[in-house]
Amino acid sequence: MARAPLLLLPPLLIANSFFLVIANEPPPPSQTTVTIDPNTVLVLFGTRHGNRNPEKFVDSPKSWGQEGELELTSIGKRQAYGLGKEIRSFIGSFINGNYLPAQAKFYSSSANRCQMTLQSALAGVFDPSDWADWNTDQLDHWSPVPYSIDDPLLRMYSVKGCVNSDKAWDPISKDSLPDLRELVERSKPLLDYMKERDGRDPTISSAADIADNIINMDFYNATYPEWLANPSLSGYNPSTIRRAYLSFAENHMNRCASYKPCRDMMGGLWANHIINSLESAASGSGKTKLIGYASHTEVTLSVMILLGIQKSELTTSAGFVIELRNSTVPPHVRLLQHDPNPIDDHVIYPAHLVPELSSKSDSDGWMPLSALKEYVSPTSFSDWESQCGINHCSLPSSSQSSSLHNSAVSSSNCLDSLPPLECTELMDTLGCDHPHPQSYCRKTCLCSNSPLSQSQSDSQSLSLSQLVPSSSVISSVPISYQTFPEGSYSGSYIFYGK
Repeated sequence: MARAPLLLLPPLLIANSFFLVIANEPPPPSQTTVTIDPNTVLVLFGTRHGNRNPEKFVDSPKSWGQEGELELTSIGKRQAYGLGKEIRSFIGSFINGNYLPAQAKFYSSSANRCQMTLQSALAGVFDPSDWADWNTDQLDHWSPVPYSIDDPLLRMYSVKGCVNSDKAWDPISKDSLPDLRELVERSKPLLDYMKERDGRDPTISSAADIADNIINMDFYNATYPEWLANPSLSGYNPSTIRRAYLSFAENHMNRCASYKPCRDMMGGLWANHIINSLESAASGSGKTKLIGYASHTEVTLSVMILLGIQKSELTTSAGFVIELRNSTVPPHVRLLQHDPNPIDDHVIYPAHLVPELSSKSDSDGWMPLSALKEYVSPTSFSDWESQCGINHCSLPSSSQSSSLHNSAVSSSNCLDSLPPLECTELMDTLGCDHPHPQSYCRKTCLCSNSPLSQSQSDSQSLSLSQLVPSSSVISSVPISYQTFPEGSYSGSYIFYGK
């Protein structure tokens, strides 16, 4: 399906003492404008983490930032708690007021700021009572709620060995995309002034971190460093230099979401997880009623764009909400978004959709689930290791070969929820007399150990076609003879998967 081109322009950020307004997008409403549908069977929400500290603090008298670099601030916790309270107000009695594992599942990236955002939000969703109210003296309104950490889902850029994520980020991190090169050149006086007065490298990333400092100094009514409070750079006064540095806020993160290789890499797995969850609930096989995710700017913004939401920037603790109702054939979904307003309150309202989806939505924003799936499918993926370029079936050196065992995985062990498996003794050992399964888990391999003479290797042979369907084979490399209790044979390293 052809898609309309996405016009994602760098936003102009305007900050007052507490709130960021995105100049090229309409401001959110002052209060929530939607109510949950009585036939809703599943609600999902995703959020960027709340307000955090910058990566490096400017040198100035500081009454804030004690949490440490990049950590969630007290304002970020308040934003997330406000989100949780608004989610509860939106869903009402849709799920129990106490956490029940059969009703709700939650996911976070491994970053502290995301985990703490999710914890703070869940404190707003669940206010324990009766049997769940375990400490009324000190913690009357809080009870722990479990969640899963999943970086491939929510922080792909930090996954070890994900070379394709690094490749997608490389032209952004190095400011080598044409628009970024032009921005660096155009901003040279500002970047050089920052280097001279603050010591940072004259890059977009450094300027974005200055913007993070300014945002938090405004939040906490803190004193600016002298070079910002009284700039000596020609042509700038305190107001204009502040505004100039704020224009760099989240630049690289936003550019990732507008750059297709980076957007697809960051959001494709999450988009797939969302569609699978919706389809599971629509079929009646999934019993979970509330699913929540906490992630990062570029990941949350990327998945929102992949879902067909027109968005070019996310403020802290902002994100999306999705409803599924099963009262119609086919099942329908509604895409919403949420924003802080500005700290302790939160609002939920209809998302601004791309024409391909808005044309299929009714006046209340409901569209067939099949329409959303059709839009998302070209960019979503489930095999994140293949997408990353991670290959567990790499050929060992001769020194390693003696430690490997001939093994493969039977089709009964192929579960979508498991990562691709390496060759281990836990897999089914195959020999000449062993029944050979006809289907295998993707990206597993057939391994052998110590080599013997060529004559021994040639003495018996096992056809590759006996092991795996030829249509599944990507490539194979002959390996040496091996003896097992069941018999002996020669075989191949097999790289396969569909």
